[in-house]
Amino acid sequence: MKHLSCPRPPYLFCLLAQLALTSFVQSKPAVEFQVGRTPPAKNNIPILGSGLAMSQGYYRGSPLGELSGWTLSLWFEAKSDKKGDLFGIVRNENNGEAYRLTYENGTLSFGDPKQKNRPWKLLVKGVEKEKWNHLVISYAQATGPAIYLNAKKMAQGGRGQMGYATKFDHYHFGAAVHGKGKYGDYFDGKIDDFELHNRPFDVEEIKRLSLGESFNGSLVAFNDFENVNHRELAFFDLKARGKGYLEEGKTLYLQNCTACHSKDGITPPINPLSRMFTKHRMENGGDPYGMFRTLTYGFRNMMPSVQLNPTDRYKVIHYLREKIIKEKSPELYVKFDQSATYKMPKSPDTTGNEAERIEELARLGYLRDYGKALISPVIGNAKSNNALTIDLGNRATISYDLGTMRTIGAWTGGYLDFSGTLHHRLRAAGLPAARFEMIVRSDGWQWAWNGKAENQPPDLFPKTVWPENQLRYNGHYPWGDETVISYSVQGRPVLESPTLERMGNVPVIHHRLSIRPGSNSLELIVLDDLPEIRGKTATTGHSIAWLQTKDERVRFRSSENGKLVLQIPPSEQPLHLNVAVTHDESDSVKEQKPSHQVVNLLERTKGGPRRWETTHTLKGRLATSTFQGYAMDSVTVPLKNAYNSWMRTSSLAFFPDGKLAVGTLPGDVWIVSGINDELDQVTWQRFAAGLYEPLGMKVVDGVLTAITRGRIVKLHDYNQDGEADFYEAFFNEDEPDKGWHAYNFDLEVGKDGSFYYGRTGGFSQWSVPGGVVKVSADGKSSKVLGAGLRVPNGIGKLPDGRITLGDNQGTYVPASKISITGENAFHGAGSWTKHGDKYDPEKIIEPIVYMPQDLDSSSGGQLWVKKDKRLGPLSGQYFHTSYGKAATMYVMMDKIGDLVQGAVYRLPLKMESGTMRAATSPVDGLIYYSGLTGWQAGATQEGSIQRLRFTGEEGIYLKQAKARENRLELTFTETVEPEKLDPSSFAASAWNYRWSKGYGSPTFMLSEPDTRGTEELTIQDLSLSQDGKTLLVAIPGLQPCHNLKLDFAVTGANGSGLKGPVYFTIHKLPQS
Repeated sequence: MKHLSCPRPPYLFCLLAQLALTSFVQSKPAVEFQVGRTPPAKNNIPILGSGLAMSQGYYRGSPLGELSGWTLSLWFEAKSDKKGDLFGIVRNENNGEAYRLTYENGTLSFGDPKQKNRPWKLLVKGVEKEKWNHLVISYAQATGPAIYLNAKKMAQGGRGQMGYATKFDHYHFGAAVHGKGKYGDYFDGKIDDFELHNRPFDVEEIKRLSLGESFNGSLVAFNDFENVNHRELAFFDLKARGKGYLEEGKTLYLQNCTACHSKDGITPPINPLSRMFTKHRMENGGDPYGMFRTLTYGFRNMMPSVQLNPTDRYKVIHYLREKIIKEKSPELYVKFDQSATYKMPKSPDTTGNEAERIEELARLGYLRDYGKALISPVIGNAKSNNALTIDLGNRATISYDLGTMRTIGAWTGGYLDFSGTLHHRLRAAGLPAARFEMIVRSDGWQWAWNGKAENQPPDLFPKTVWPENQLRYNGHYPWGDETVISYSVQGRPVLESPTLERMGNVPVIHHRLSIRPGSNSLELIVLDDLPEIRGKTATTGHSIAWLQTKDERVRFRSSENGKLVLQIPPSEQPLHLNVAVTHDESDSVKEQKPSHQVVNLLERTKGGPRRWETTHTLKGRLATSTFQGYAMDSVTVPLKNAYNSWMRTSSLAFFPDGKLAVGTLPGDVWIVSGINDELDQVTWQRFAAGLYEPLGMKVVDGVLTAITRGRIVKLHDYNQDGEADFYEAFFNEDEPDKGWHAYNFDLEVGKDGSFYYGRTGGFSQWSVPGGVVKVSADGKSSKVLGAGLRVPNGIGKLPDGRITLGDNQGTYVPASKISITGENAFHGAGSWTKHGDKYDPEKIIEPIVYMPQDLDSSSGGQLWVKKDKRLGPLSGQYFHTSYGKAATMYVMMDKIGDLVQGAVYRLPLKMESGTMRAATSPVDGLIYYSGLTGWQAGATQEGSIQRLRFTGEEGIYLKQAKARENRLELTFTETVEPEKLDPSSFAASAWNYRWSKGYGSPTFMLSEPDTRGTEELTIQDLSLSQDGKTLLVAIPGLQPCHNLKLDFAVTGANGSGLKGPVYFTIHKLPQS
C-alpha cells in the first residue's frame, strides 16, 4: 500500500514478481499474491487489514526513463535461505547484465557482478527470515549507492559505480534476468509496498519512510502489490465509463455499505461512528486511491471491504465522489488529475509488454506529441543538418531541408526514430533518423537556382544554406493537423502545405502552393528524371505528377538536363496551385486522378485553431530550501502531461504582465500563469512545439523570441488564443551544425536591439571555433564577437552592455570560467588549431573568474539583477548558474583599469535540477530559474522552475570581495561582530592552472609552477574597517593566481552568521 497525490514521474511505472525457483527457465511463471504486510498506524489510528503482497513470479515494470538521483524503498519477507533476486535494473538484457538485489542465506547483496572493468557488490548480513524487513537503496551521483535495512545504514558504495544516471527502462521484481527471455533465481518470499523517489534521501528521511510517512513531492512510482490496475481504475471519466457505471456503483454501495452509512450521505448514519460523507473530510484521503486504501485495509473502526473485488471498490468510490460528495458537498471533494495515475501500478497481466511498446513508439516517433512539425537534423534514408519534418498523418512523413527547401524525402511507416536521441534519453549522441520505407522519387522537389532548372547550384561549402537572394526559409504556420511553410524564392514569397492522400494503397503527396505576386518567373524541379508530359499530367517511369491550377500559364516543361520542371510565370495576383506526386510500381493509379486540393494558403496565416486544449493547474511548494532571509520556492512542473512532452526545462522569459514562458530541450514552449506569492494555482498551457532546442529566450516588443539550433525564432500569437500561430525564422544561420552537442546557447538583447547568443566550438563543424554571435536588430546580418569557445552554456549582459559568457572545463579550458567578450576577442578554446595562425594563443582574454570543479563543473548563464528592495540585500549582484553543480551563485566584480577580476560566492540553497537560466520577474522582482537534468551532479528533477524569494528576515551577506596588495577585503551587508571573529575559522589556499589541449587542468603551486598541488597561504591578521562592515584578511606576499579559496566565518551584529568559502581570481593586486 502506498501514497497517491504525488507530483510527477518522468513516465510510467508498475512493478513486481517472483517465484521460489533457483534454476532459470525460458518462460515466466505467473505472478501470484498472498496476504501482505499490515501498514503502520496513521496518526495513531491502527490499520486493520493487510491486503496482498507478491509471493511468486517475475514482474517487469514500465519504463521510467533515467534518474540521476533516486531512493528505492520496499518491504520483503524471506521464507527460506534460497538464493533469489528481489529487484533488478537491467543494463543489457542479451548478456544478463544488471544491477541485482539478491537474497541468500540471510545476506543481501546489491551490485553489478558482470561489469567488465570493475565489478562491485555491497553486502548486508544478518537479515532475519520470516519477518518483514524494510530495505532502502539511496543513490546520489556524488557518493554512489547506500543500503539501509530497517532504517539503519548497512553499506555504502562509491562514486561513479552506477554512472551519471540510472536507466529505469528495464527493471523488475522477483527474479533475475539471465539473458533475453531467460529468467531464474526466483525469490522465495514476499515483496510489498514498493516506492521509487526521484532524489536521494538522508538518514532522517529514511527513518520517517520506514514509519510510513509519505514523501509525495518526490514519489515517481509505487506498487502496493494488490494486483490492481490502479492506473486505469483510479481516474474517473464519465465519457469513458458510461452512464451506467455510477449506477452500478450506487447499487454496490446500497448493498454493501448502508448497514453503517446513510443512503444519501446527508442524513445521520445508522452507525454513529461512521463517516458522514457530506460533513466530514476523509481522514485517510479523499482522493480515489486514498479511499481505495480505506476499503482495502480498513481504517479506524471500519473493517476492510474485501468482499468487493478491486473493480467494484472503485465503482463505489467514484459513485461516492461524483454523486454524493461532489454534488452535495463540493467543498469536501478532492480533485484528482489523471496525471496522478502515472505513478500507479497496473496489474501484472497488463504490463508485460509495456516496455517494448514504449521503445517501439520511440522508434516510430509517436511516443510524444511533437506538434506535427519538428526542426532537427535527420540521418538515415534521408539526410539534412537542419530539416523541418512534417507528420502528414496515417504514419506518413515528409521532410524539407531548410537551407534549400528541397525535400529530402517522404516515407511511410513512422515519423522519426528517436530511440537513441535526446528526445528519448537523458544522455544520447544519436540523431533523429528516417529508417522507414521511402516513397520513391520523393526527394526531387527542388527550386531552381536563378529561376532556371538547367542552372547548377554552386558549391557553397562550408555553408549549407543558400544565400537569401536565392531562397530563404521564413518560418511556418500550424493549421490544425496541417503545416503551412513560408519561404521566399529569388525574393518572391511562397507558401507551401503538404498533405497525404491514399489512392488505394498508393500514397500521394500533395504540394499545395500559394505564390505571391512578382515580376520574376520561377522554376521548380518536381521529378529528377526525363518526363513524358500530357497537359497537366507528367510521368517518368512509374512516377506520376498531376498539376492542379486555374492559371494556364503555370505549366510543366521538360528541362534540357532531363528533369520535370514546373514553370511559375510573373504575376500581379497570387497564384494558387497544387502538385500531386506519387510512385506506383503497379501502375494502378495511372488512369486515375487525385482529389482536388488547391487552396488559398494566404488565409491560413492569421492564426489557426487551437491544438492543445488541455492545461495543467498545479500547486507549487514554498521554501524547499532556505538560507537566512532567502527561500527557494518550486513552481511545480507538469512532468506528466496530456501530450507526454518531456519537460526538461531549458530556458525561461517573462512577459510584461508576469506570465512566464518556459522552453524545454526537446522543443516545447509553455506559458505559465497564476504565479503569485503562494504559488497555489499555477497553470501551464502549451504554446509551441517542434523547436530545435530552445536554450535561451527573451520577450522583445511583446513577442517571445528564442534561440534555437540554426536560427532565432519569433513566436507570434496572432489570434491571442495562447498558442503560437507563426514560427518566424527571424534570423537563419548559414552553417547550421547537426552535431548532437553543437548547441546554440542563451539569448541576450543589446541596447540597440541587437541579439547575442553563444555557439559551441568544441563539438562542432562550424568554420568558427565557437563564439558569441551578434545579430542585427532587423535579423538581416550577423558577426562573431568573441571566438575560441568550447561549450558556452550561457551568456549575460553587464549594465554597460558588454556581454559575458560561461565556458566549461575541457579541452583548452583549464577550469570553468566567466569572461567578458568583445570585438576580435579570442578565448583560447574550440577548434582554433584548425585555422592556421588566425588565432594567437598569446592573446587569450583573461576571464573575470575561474571556477574550480568543486564550485562549478559546468557553467550556465549570467543575470545582472538591478537594485530592488523586493529581492533584498542580494539585489544589485551579477548572478551565475551552474548546470554541473545544480547551484546558483553571484560574481563580485573588481574593475582595475581596463581589467576586470572577481570573486564568486555560492548560495547554500538546494536547486532541483542542473541550473541553466535565470530571469527576473517584472511583477514581483524575484529571480526565477530553469533547470534540467542530464549528467550533472546533485540534480533530482528532470525539469524544474524555482524562485529565489526574499523573506525579509535578518541576515548577513557578502556584498563585495576584492584582492589587494597583501590582503583580501570582504565587505558585508551588516556590521561584523569583532569579538566573534575566530582565526581558526579562516583558511586560504591558492593555485594556478595550465592551458593545454588536455581536458581541464590539474592545479599547480604558485611557488613551484611545475609542481602539482595547492599553496597554503598564511593569514597574518584579521581586522575590521571603521564602520565594521569590511573585513581585511592580511596575507603577506599575496600573489596573482587563477584561484584563491578563502574559507571564512563571521557573525553580524544582528546575530546572523555567514560562512565561506569565496573563490577569487586575481590578475592584479593594486594597493587600494
